[in-house]
Amino acid sequence: MFLTGLRLFLILFVGSSCSAIANDQMAEIGQDITFGKRYIISSSALNEDREILVSLPASYQTSGRIYPVIYVLHGDFYFKYGVAYAEQLARQGNIPEAIIVGVTHGLNDNSYLVHGTPKADKFVEFIEKDVLPFVDGNFRTVGHRTLAGWHHTASFTLHILLNRPELFTGYVAASPFPLRLEEVNLQTLSEVLNRDPENVKTLYFGADDLESMIGESANEFATLLETEIPDSLRWFYNNKANDIEITDTVYRFLHPGLREVFRDFKSPEFSDIEAFNQQGGLTFMDGFFAHRSKKYGVVDKISPQAIFGLLRLAMGADDIVLFEKVLGSNQIVAEEWHVNWYNRFGRFLLKHQKAAKASSLFFETANLYPNHVQTHAALAGAYQMNHQPEAALATIETAIKLARAQSDPQLQSLIEEKAQIN
Repeated sequence: MFLTGLRLFLILFVGSSCSAIANDQMAEIGQDITFGKRYIISSSALNEDREILVSLPASYQTSGRIYPVIYVLHGDFYFKYGVAYAEQLARQGNIPEAIIVGVTHGLNDNSYLVHGTPKADKFVEFIEKDVLPFVDGNFRTVGHRTLAGWHHTASFTLHILLNRPELFTGYVAASPFPLRLEEVNLQTLSEVLNRDPENVKTLYFGADDLESMIGESANEFATLLETEIPDSLRWFYNNKANDIEITDTVYRFLHPGLREVFRDFKSPEFSDIEAFNQQGGLTFMDGFFAHRSKKYGVVDKISPQAIFGLLRLAMGADDIVLFEKVLGSNQIVAEEWHVNWYNRFGRFLLKHQKAAKASSLFFETANLYPNHVQTHAALAGAYQMNHQPEAALATIETAIKLARAQSDPQLQSLIEEKAQIN
């Protein structure tokens, strides 16, 4: 068994108490909300048991795919935030779905986390020899890892970047403290980056300008990076979090930090058709999504967001050739965009005398939205243009029936359209 010898606990976050209903004898029963699972692993590096928290993405159980991993330090405080931010960013198409791992510390001695100390080296050993093998051995991971921390754990995040940069791809460090600049040595990091310049690392760090002592150290660290680090470290320094409370930087930096780490995941966007063609058109898009699939374990097809954007781009340029190429190689109706967009796409096909393709699109849309009057009316018009009067008549009658039942103001115009079908 995968987890033999491990004590497995389920982390359950239970909703508020049940509400009474009319008869005072029955109550609504709340359902548990599960963020993930808690594992106790025996650490050979620290010579003690340690706790980690793991949240799997919604598609994990059914997809068979491999996933990047985001490690959140001080997981006893910030694990749930990591899960929430990652889910939101993934829904928006900014990052791939990811496994979230919370490395907890509780009230343990923070000296394990101070940059540039022997104890920090011992905690690196714990991460490398205990945590990473456990996660990679028990879950489907793609090899892309991100490490995130705040305050002491941000200091530790920089410690790993400077001393074992190969362990992670992305680093997010919010308000690193203490940042022992006298212990900073960029030689190891530079050697790793120069040895494999194609393996780009990303660092997002900073402090609020209210954090005077932390901010000064972070500013000096940014100056060091600016003068001594190769371009294969993509780094971003933020000293303008504008927090109400200094402790807010962990929340203010995690979200944009993850966006930067996964910057090459988001579907490309183009201001106009000229920019799209200059970038390489559909050939570029196919290559982009093939690379994205290999790096992050996602499917290699053009994403729904990209398809939607390309169809709108083609419509804006009145480019029926591009529109048909995008439409012809993708199943778009299953994406459940707003019904009005499907109808706009269909009308664009009709505008260019593509009645058969418009009929097919309207037909699929009508199956997805069977009570939408305008869709049935548009389908009837497509059938009429495609010289299918019987199908057009039957479909306009469906539209009239729906319009009458819904008191739709289009009813009279639909009746008039029916009279013109021949």
